[in-house]
Amino acid sequence: MSLIPPDHSNTEEQVDASDWVKATKRVAVFSSFIGASFLLGDGAITPAISVLSAIEGIETELPDFEPFVVPVTCIILLLLFMMQRWGTQTVSMLFGPIMVVWFVAIGLTGKLLSPSRLSSRKRPKLTSL
Repeated sequence: MSLIPPDHSNTEEQVDASDWVKATKRVAVFSSFIGASFLLGDGAITPAISVLSAIEGIETELPDFEPFVVPVTCIILLLLFMMQRWGTQTVSMLFGPIMVVWFVAIGLTGKLLSPSRLSSRKRPKLTSL
């Protein structure tokens, strides 16, 4: 069966055109299902990976925190997904300040633990062409 619609000059070709339309609809519906599956899967897995990797970062400095990584991640994700029904504004009002504290903690930790990495004493000289 061709994807190019046949000419509709006689009755047999009209039946072929009907088959072509049905096949095209099946391909479109199947493609839509695949695309929707990818979108839903990405929407579910991306936050989980992001939160898990952030919580695992704590484990690098506090090895005793290892048993709590998965439960804390699950609690954060549960709260996040439960709050989505109230809209983005509510979620951002709760998680916004948490993110500010998180980024400040990351910055201070980096500055306190490895100041040599963050210093900019040795800058390469820019040469003109």
